[in-house]
Amino acid sequence: MEPRLILINLLVKLGVAAAVSSSLVRAKEFKSLLFREERTFRQKVYLVLWFGLPIMIGVWIRIFQKSFLAGDLSFETALLLGVIGGRWCGSLGGVLMGLPALLHGEWAAMPFDVLSGFLAGQLRTMNVDKDDIWSFSPSSTKASSA
Repeated sequence: MEPRLILINLLVKLGVAAAVSSSLVRAKEFKSLLFREERTFRQKVYLVLWFGLPIMIGVWIRIFQKSFLAGDLSFETALLLGVIGGRWCGSLGGVLMGLPALLHGEWAAMPFDVLSGFLAGQLRTMNVDKDDIWSFSPSSTKASSA
């Protein structure tokens, strides 16, 4: 693939992510689920549905419209769900977002999404300081201040 096409694809993907996130952040229920540290299983399912349904629609669009590859943000969303919600959220989100691809015949999409969500959730549980999830910046490292 030509480098300019890759850049355009990434810019469109960024636009899709911005459109979905700006529409989600307006709902009070979503914000209360997002910023809660401890969630019940029901709240985790709701968080997965809030994140996963718009991305699942993007996967369907990618399948039916061959020229719109940027609509599929399932990998990135599975990672986010794992980091924000834990292993169950990441895995359940991977199942939800990988379902259209699985029905289309892309057999590796769902296991890959489930595995990436689970591993991101495992990294969340291994993290000692839970506030590091919300204060990540590429330029700030704790090793440089020591």
